[in-house]
Amino acid sequence: MMLAIAIFLNVACQQHQQPQVPDEIEEISILADTNAKAALITVELMEKKYADAEEAVQMRLALLKTKAKDKAYISLTDDTLMKKVVDFYDKYGTVNQRLEAYYYLAGTYRDLQDSPRALTTYLQAAELGEENIIIIDSLKLFYVYSQLSSLYCAQNNDLDAISAYQKAISLKRGFGKLDVWDYTVMAQSYYQFGDIDSCVYYYKKAMNELIEHGINHCSQGNIGSMLAKFVRLNYPEFAQLCYSWLCAYPIEDLTGNCCCAKGLYFQKNNQIDSAEYYFQIAYDRLPESHAKRDCALIAYQMFDSLHNHQKTLDWAERYIENSRAANEEMALEHVSQINNEYKYRRDMEAEAKLKEEALRADKQRWMAVAGLLALIVAAIVASFVYRKRYMFLKAEHLILERRIEKEARKQARLALELSDLLVMFRSLNGAPDEVTWDTLFASVDKAYPDFRVKVETVFPHLTTSYLQLLYLFKAGMKRIEIARVFDVDRAVISRKVQRMEAQLGQPLESL
Repeated sequence: MMLAIAIFLNVACQQHQQPQVPDEIEEISILADTNAKAALITVELMEKKYADAEEAVQMRLALLKTKAKDKAYISLTDDTLMKKVVDFYDKYGTVNQRLEAYYYLAGTYRDLQDSPRALTTYLQAAELGEENIIIIDSLKLFYVYSQLSSLYCAQNNDLDAISAYQKAISLKRGFGKLDVWDYTVMAQSYYQFGDIDSCVYYYKKAMNELIEHGINHCSQGNIGSMLAKFVRLNYPEFAQLCYSWLCAYPIEDLTGNCCCAKGLYFQKNNQIDSAEYYFQIAYDRLPESHAKRDCALIAYQMFDSLHNHQKTLDWAERYIENSRAANEEMALEHVSQINNEYKYRRDMEAEAKLKEEALRADKQRWMAVAGLLALIVAAIVASFVYRKRYMFLKAEHLILERRIEKEARKQARLALELSDLLVMFRSLNGAPDEVTWDTLFASVDKAYPDFRVKVETVFPHLTTSYLQLLYLFKAGMKRIEIARVFDVDRAVISRKVQRMEAQLGQPLESL
């Protein structure tokens, strides 16, 4: 009997044994922090050396390759491999390995310009880190909150951006001194919130760090940001120093944002030809439509002030083209965000069901163990198992309650502004799904808190289709647009409106 128990426990331990990875591979992670390009070359050599190695080695190399590319500012174009890495570490990895895998999967989505999935994955990483705050690497969680802050800033979500930013800085202060990147992020945040004095203060701290420790490849983005802000805020002496630092980088290595910053510097110094040259390079290298739009606007304003009508027209056309593309991407992002949050909520519900099944399986396993030990310590084991299961289920119940509260808060964020809501409905292909109707109801109720009460008072027995029609009408849609949503003739909608107005005794606009 005791031999059977030992075999059972041995098999259980082997199922969750952590696969081993050679030390020479783990050393690549340290190299990536100091010399990303060298780390990338080393990873490629290791891939050849360990081509036939076990899955643990292959997944670790894949993660390190993604890290090296991220550190070397090489954009990722496919999430397939990183999703495999996340699945592998969810099964075999430690908490820190899982956190790192989620972080670089989110970074992949960021490179793919998929902000909704990037935001969702960063939030999953943050939740994992908070649940295991005692044992996780605080530096990894710091980077997660830093990226969350940047994403929220890009979405003009100031409240969540500030919250994530404060958590990141709190973590960084807990394990070390703030560096150039931290000071730059702080300065950009204060600039975003209109606190110019604090912005300049932290940019000066970042400059002092660069003067003390010197510049490297990873400093380029921070220097470009400082140069652009010092030019805009009219600090010529600091702008001159940042410009001299940027000149240390070959032009072919400069990012689009750094080229735009150099263009601003030349514009400020009335070197128009050089400014145009760098604005053109920046426009070509910037990947996002909104970034191209902002670059084109700067060039357009420069040539407009110089009364160069031909070049003003050229840059105006680029500005309009990218403004249209940016608006379309923003509308698509709203819809994608709703769909992703809806999917994330469903995934959480499925995970809760799996945990319930796991609890039942765990209970059966303990019952089997209790049966094996019943001849020796039957009464003691039965009491211990009962108490342990009771406490575990109670803790699990509390965890589920907290997750339900989180999901309720996420559901509340599904309400859109009415202008965004109209854009979403007008861009629909086919009939709206359940989440889209839920978004309509939430958005109109947010804009008109008394509307639902009035409708239920006047029309107590209203069908779902009539309720949907009333909400579309209240949101500001025309009858012909409502007819397109329901895929019927406009006359059908007009007759329904007339019947409701007859029952109401006055136009629907009065509701």
